[in-house]
Amino acid sequence: MDDGARVWKVYRKEATAHDSALLDGWNSTLDILLIFAGLFSAVATAFVVESYQLLQPDNAAYTAAALYILVSATKNSTGISLPAPPDLQYASALTRWINGLWFTSISLSLIVALLSILVKQWISEYRARNLASARSPRDWAHRHENASYTCGKIQ
Repeated sequence: MDDGARVWKVYRKEATAHDSALLDGWNSTLDILLIFAGLFSAVATAFVVESYQLLQPDNAAYTAAALYILVSATKNSTGISLPAPPDLQYASALTRWINGLWFTSISLSLIVALLSILVKQWISEYRARNLASARSPRDWAHRHENASYTCGKIQ
């Protein structure tokens, strides 16, 4: 067929309309996903701020243990009998597990947001390539098919 044949112009019109509808749908879905990921990250961060404090050591217990060590070091010279040393509390396995899940959920949410942004950039690049001019409608059709196969067939 000739480079200027009507079939190529019709193909470009139909392919552009199809791609535009499909990409608009993907774009709006990604917008919703980005909003959800942002809200989820904000809420999960509020929980992490509170639960992260459970991982921090108890400073009062450390101070009491340090004072106990100092007093017990001088105990021999004073003859004072001391009670048992204070028990230093460490974060329980459940606390560490819960905090690990919170951090994992925030990380996954941020990864989803990053991937969504990358896909939105791909959509913009794909649209720009489709709107770019070509030497002839036939060349545009060949470029469009190659881009569809190279970037993943759009159906």
